[in-house]
Amino acid sequence: MKKAHKYLFVLVVACFLLPLTSNAQIKRSQIIGSYIYNFANNITWKNQKFESFNIVLISSNIEIINELKNLALKRKVHEKNIILTVLDAPNSKVLDAQLVFITFDKINYYMNVFDMVEGKEIVIVSEDFDNKSYVMLNLFDSEDNTVKFEINKPNILNQNLEISDEILLMGGTKIDVAEIYLKSQHTLRAMELKMDSFLLKLDSLQTKINESNLQVQSQNNLIDKQVFLIDSQQVFYNKLLNKIKEDRVFITKQAELLNNQKYNLKILKDSLLSNKDILSEQRLKIVNSKSVLDQKISEIDSVNKEIESRNLLLHDKDSLIEKQRQILYLFGIIIFIVVLFVFFSVVWIRQIRKKNQKLFEQRQKIHQINSKLIENNEELKTTLEEIKQMQQQLVQSEKMASLGVLSAGIAHEINNPINFVYAGINSLLRDFQDIEPIINEVSKLTPETENLPKKIEKIIKLKEENYFDEAFEAIPAIISDIKLGADRTAEIIKGLRSFSRTEKGELQLFDLREGIDVALLLLKNKYKNHIEIIRDFDENITEFLCYPGKINQVLLNIISNAIDAIEEKGTITITTKKSGENILFKVKDDGVGMSKEVKERIFDPFFTTKSVGKGTGLGLSITYGIIQEHNGSIKIISELGLGSEFLVTLPTNIK
Repeated sequence: MKKAHKYLFVLVVACFLLPLTSNAQIKRSQIIGSYIYNFANNITWKNQKFESFNIVLISSNIEIINELKNLALKRKVHEKNIILTVLDAPNSKVLDAQLVFITFDKINYYMNVFDMVEGKEIVIVSEDFDNKSYVMLNLFDSEDNTVKFEINKPNILNQNLEISDEILLMGGTKIDVAEIYLKSQHTLRAMELKMDSFLLKLDSLQTKINESNLQVQSQNNLIDKQVFLIDSQQVFYNKLLNKIKEDRVFITKQAELLNNQKYNLKILKDSLLSNKDILSEQRLKIVNSKSVLDQKISEIDSVNKEIESRNLLLHDKDSLIEKQRQILYLFGIIIFIVVLFVFFSVVWIRQIRKKNQKLFEQRQKIHQINSKLIENNEELKTTLEEIKQMQQQLVQSEKMASLGVLSAGIAHEINNPINFVYAGINSLLRDFQDIEPIINEVSKLTPETENLPKKIEKIIKLKEENYFDEAFEAIPAIISDIKLGADRTAEIIKGLRSFSRTEKGELQLFDLREGIDVALLLLKNKYKNHIEIIRDFDENITEFLCYPGKINQVLLNIISNAIDAIEEKGTITITTKKSGENILFKVKDDGVGMSKEVKERIFDPFFTTKSVGKGTGLGLSITYGIIQEHNGSIKIISELGLGSEFLVTLPTNIK
């Protein structure tokens, strides 16, 4: 401790003399090295089993690297040799260090290192890091061009480290945690507004998608109707073409038959003409020779009969020819009708082609709409990803807001055991002052001491005058009281650390009973003296896999709401029970209860029945999301004026 005071004195003197050195004899890197050395000596590592003091420097600043190398060669920390490791980017060697220093040129790695070392006995020193919420020790240049530092003590205590308050004498300042909390509240409100705009944008995109889907459905129905119409028209057209082909073959055969009949009639006429010439010759012969006429009368009669029969046949042929002409005329009309039908069919087919072209254009338009929908879906995916990130930030902000709301009560709970410790220390100091003269006299005794009996008589007299026996008997009891107060404070700090720890993104074993005890410990100032807590825990419930930080958030939110529901005196019953592969967690209160309208909206984001400043409306919404993430369920049984009961079911194995 004396060595620490010595180093502290040297650094304080250096800080006061620094503005007076106009020629900049002390380099900035030397001051930073001194700060690093004194930080290491004024922080207590509870687990000091390391053989050497490991410092990891993440930097590309040559001056600072050389300065810390010289420091490692010439100095020791807690009587341990210094081993310096210089990295260009963080890796697994960070976990072997006791102190990690990140310079300004590598400050973008700070949050990566912070997540790696959280909860471990490793302290981080940063240079000009602007996020005060995550700072442990931060070096910065002041307005008068001197190097100063600021300290966020809660973050160091979270690493299970102890830091001396005397370190502030080196020119450091404490970071105002309350101011950080107010900033986080403003940030939370800004994120709420941004969330609202995202939700509005999401609703608008959903409406557009629904309209586009209706339009696509309408177009698909129209396409189906057009395709059906085209198919039916194609079938009719094929039948019509087959009919036309058959009619052409029939007309061709009829035409050939008609030509054959015309040829036969021509032969018949030629035969009749030749017969007429023969008759003329015979008549001349009859005139010249009556005798021959008489002879030939019978022959003429027979010839006349034959002529008459042939005339009848010719008449029949003429009738047949007339009928064939009528048939040809009818076929001409049919052919005209067929040609007319073919013409209209061609026109109709052209119209179908135009409709097909229009249908093709509509398909192109639908394809463009689909492309636009794909773009909208991509935009929607991006928006949903941003919303997920916002939700993660809201969960962390809600946790910080819960810590802020609980801070006053926790401070009060810590104040009681601290006062107990402080009072015990004062009593111990007084008792020590009573026995100090006797201890001094006893320490002077040696085997060579002269007048030993007189010295002993003097010591006995001092014991009587200073109430030695009473003080000696009281000291163990006082030490026990101090230990009790310290244990109580450590228990509260442990519960706070358990609640506020950041998730590592992996499943871990969790003790539900311990989580409930931590939540009740943090909320004790809200319910003590007016609410009775009844615990009904199932002893068969063992540790199960989950995300412990998020389950702690669920327990705190549900129990806190039950406390807020009881305006005066009341009772809260907390029950745990194992049911097969599930764990049941129930919180029942006899508070004001909820109406049907409130129950329907209780899990909506930003919905709250609390007054302004007492609730953000995100607690139960985040609780619902965490339970869904664990494949569990939550149910509410409540009636106005009859209290409420929250029933949470969690699987022991998340699938």
